[in-house]
Amino acid sequence: MGAACTKKLTADEPVSMKPNLATPADDDETFDNLQLDCGILTEELRASLKELGHVVSSELVSGMLSLLWPYMSTAASQVLNKTMGEVLDRVAQKYPLLGRLVQARNLDLGTVSPQIGAIYSYKRHKDSVGNVGIEICAELSWDANVDVDLTLGPTSFGINQVKMSGLGCIVFTPLMDKEPLVGGVHVFFVNTPFIDFKFK
Repeated sequence: MGAACTKKLTADEPVSMKPNLATPADDDETFDNLQLDCGILTEELRASLKELGHVVSSELVSGMLSLLWPYMSTAASQVLNKTMGEVLDRVAQKYPLLGRLVQARNLDLGTVSPQIGAIYSYKRHKDSVGNVGIEICAELSWDANVDVDLTLGPTSFGINQVKMSGLGCIVFTPLMDKEPLVGGVHVFFVNTPFIDFKFK
């Protein structure tokens, strides 16, 4: 996360929507358009910001994400399947009986992209090792038509729908001065999100 606000905002305090065009110093982690930190965004404050119009439209970002999702979903599914396989292999080596009982047969993130709702802030992000990135704080939701197949002993079961929503952060980091410009993307929820899923 980026540096926190220097003061706690109240719901009736005006928030500037004008972009900060000043050049940040090397150690400045708050090169913000909206001077907000995800950590202080209570439900009441978020509702007030929406009512007052102090949010950024997310239609363009969500539209671009929808176009990119078929490629992102395939790549992420491959990474998750590989990672899950490696984890289960390590478990099987350490606990052979458990390894034989639990098996993951498939994990597909589906065709429905996550949706980005109200964007509350975007700022310069610097992590603990000095990597610089861009952090976006927004409402995130995902009603996914996933395909997950697991085997637990003699029983096989699957999940074909996952719903989740909450206040989240999207961090593009590290930023580089050469291709591919952005080294990776981190997505996480600030607070415990709403999660629901449906078995096959």
